[in-house]
Amino acid sequence: MKISKKRKFLFTGGGTGGHVTPNIAISEALRELYDVPNYRYVGKQGKAEASVVPKEWKGYSQNEKSVLYVATTSGSVTNPKVLFQLVKGFFKACGILLRFKPDAIIATGGYVSAPIIVAGGILRKCRLIKSKLFIHEANAELGRMNALGVKFADAVGTSFPGAKVPKDKKIFVGYPIRKRLLVDQQTDRETRKKEARERLRIPEDAKVIFAFGGSQGARTINRGVVDALPMLLSDPKVYVLHGTGKNMGGAYVGQDDVKSRLATVQDELPTDYATRYFYTDYIDNMDDYYAAADLVVCRGGAGSLVEICGNGLASICIPKANIAGDHQAVNAMVLQNLGATRVVFERVDITSGETIETVEPIEFASIAMELLNDPATRAKMGAIARQQYDATSPMLCAKVIANLLGDITEEPEPLVEPTLQDSRVLGKSADSLCALLRKVECGQEDPLTEVERQLILYKADSLSAQTSLVTPARACRVLGTGKFTERLDVLLMYAVDQSKSGFTRRDACKGLGWMGVLNQPVIDRLLEVTKDDYFEAVTEALVAIYTLLNQRWDERDKDRKKTAKDVFSDLSNTLIDKIAGRCYYY
Repeated sequence: MKISKKRKFLFTGGGTGGHVTPNIAISEALRELYDVPNYRYVGKQGKAEASVVPKEWKGYSQNEKSVLYVATTSGSVTNPKVLFQLVKGFFKACGILLRFKPDAIIATGGYVSAPIIVAGGILRKCRLIKSKLFIHEANAELGRMNALGVKFADAVGTSFPGAKVPKDKKIFVGYPIRKRLLVDQQTDRETRKKEARERLRIPEDAKVIFAFGGSQGARTINRGVVDALPMLLSDPKVYVLHGTGKNMGGAYVGQDDVKSRLATVQDELPTDYATRYFYTDYIDNMDDYYAAADLVVCRGGAGSLVEICGNGLASICIPKANIAGDHQAVNAMVLQNLGATRVVFERVDITSGETIETVEPIEFASIAMELLNDPATRAKMGAIARQQYDATSPMLCAKVIANLLGDITEEPEPLVEPTLQDSRVLGKSADSLCALLRKVECGQEDPLTEVERQLILYKADSLSAQTSLVTPARACRVLGTGKFTERLDVLLMYAVDQSKSGFTRRDACKGLGWMGVLNQPVIDRLLEVTKDDYFEAVTEALVAIYTLLNQRWDERDKDRKKTAKDVFSDLSNTLIDKIAGRCYYY
């Protein structure tokens, strides 16, 4: 029986579809729970919420202007423009809350939620409104705005095991998905698949890949898919559906990037490629795309992965690097360990002049074709994935909100929170990784597994591509400490790269010494660094030379240490003195 009380609910969260869609799913459940719920959505003009919410709420919102907009932006509050936008958004949010006076505020994160969360907290403190605040957090690592809002919240619904939320506010609710996206809940899957392929003009016996990177797109996926097209489309039965991402005012426009990238591989494509490769900026009918797909390629965001799990699909996950807590990689690795997805890691080939993460197209295409040609493995992956989604999640969120309002007296029972397997690598800082690698070398920790090596390289590649003063330096320390000789070229380049900070050049020399590779290019590069204006880089280069040669003497004949200066006969007496003094300190 529905609750007859007339309640007003205000939703906020957006910027990307991952923040918007949980709100849509919760609003659907509230509509099932309450007779006549009254909704408003607060977001930012031009973002995902501006196009998604009106379409999803069409037919049951009580107000044509159901989506309201506030000024907000990301960046440091020390920037006058950022501060002005936030203050402007705060006052606009106060006006919205005082006029609408919602019974409950539901926030899912993103910068667009900041004005409402802060204004709601202050207005409640002043007793001008009585709104309850429910926050839903999709990932293991709380987003900045949700972390800010926790102090104001009455309850925080989490969907990923291990999320750090105060116990008195935390309730594990899972990730709510819109009903229409769950193909298996609507009708027989094979029937639904056939209907979807007819609408999308895809043959019934085709092998279909559906690739997307979220509402704004993902450069890595867009470029990886296009670069792999010659290999993928070499099989005449393969069709590729590609969501490039919508232009929402950011610096990256996915569709334009795909068009220009496509021109570079067009000569390698089969003549019928245009009938088997479809790309579009934004996909409204995601249910058809999920139903038609045999294999999905996606990012590691909670929303995308849970939707894929809910539909019981096999997938390839390409988690975004350099995210707080590595939460996309954590999400992806949990599913890979269960057998529900295959993970392909990004990397940056710094030595080629690139600073943008990519995937190796041959590796990606090989995994995709392997899965497309193995229906039994795909079916097994899909079955495991389907077990990870609990369809009661949206209604559980709605009942938690109703309980906060006193409309349901019995406190809802949370879902069982899975135990998250601890990782020695994921979520760890560069300093922590160096400490781990040193312990492994000394035998105090078990040797790294192949997956752990891949994860550390994935993290180091991302760090090395950053533009800050110290982040690439940290990558150099990780690569050297772990003796990742496959990245020797990165250390050699950074040791003399004057566009990088002195810290980076210094730590590249440290890394070369720790890595232990002694050959002519390494020695030549370290000698080149001795001309550097940054003294610490010079001294670390000299220490590295001494360390590498000392290791070689240990290997050949310890007695030769007595004639060490002979090895440096081509160096000036000044450099020898520097080596002696610095090595004493070292």
